[in-house]
Amino acid sequence: MDTLERNQRAFTGQSEGFSPDGNTYADADELLWMLEDLPVSADALALDIATGTGEFARAIAPQVSSVIGLDATQAMLEQGKKFIKVRVNASGKRIIGILAIPPPHFRVSDYLNSHDDFLRIKQEKTEIVVAKDAISYLEALKEGEDTGSRPRSGQFHQVTVTLKHQAGTLRGEFFVPEDSTLKTSLNKVRRFVNLREVKFVSSPEHYGFLAVGKQEIIMIQETTGQG
Repeated sequence: MDTLERNQRAFTGQSEGFSPDGNTYADADELLWMLEDLPVSADALALDIATGTGEFARAIAPQVSSVIGLDATQAMLEQGKKFIKVRVNASGKRIIGILAIPPPHFRVSDYLNSHDDFLRIKQEKTEIVVAKDAISYLEALKEGEDTGSRPRSGQFHQVTVTLKHQAGTLRGEFFVPEDSTLKTSLNKVRRFVNLREVKFVSSPEHYGFLAVGKQEIIMIQETTGQG
């Protein structure tokens, strides 16, 4: 058995207990120090080798256009997918932290529309439990890569969503499975309409993934063009 195989076996055995709070680094200040002097820019591409559970890759992602995390141990990568950095607006309060996605869910979108009534969001020194019904919208840094629960065929439809409380209008893409319609698919989701490539009409901000609480929505219209 060579060194690579020994390391893979060792980290595979440790993976389930590794980074149980979504924070690989014991000292958050050390992570900030690592990021502070990196010569990165908004159009840079980043490669994180030996990423482990991907904490550094998640931390640097907002500063670059794209980041890829590589690791020789698949189990470590799978463990890292359970922790997604999110920004939540709940009853007007903004919360930023790590969303732990419990099995059998693999994707943010699936977990949000599960029967669980609360989300656990972990911050550096505390854990916040948020009622799903109180959430106006949730932004995920990146959707889970596992697509096992997503229909194998279908297409993304361009939609325009009008929100309550002067929150404005947004445009994004909503996935509609084959042999279904936009209306049928929207009626099947329990609490959240999950969109990708989202832009608010009156703002330059762009969201790769945004979950919008159905209680915040006045109207959804399909717009010209599908992707």
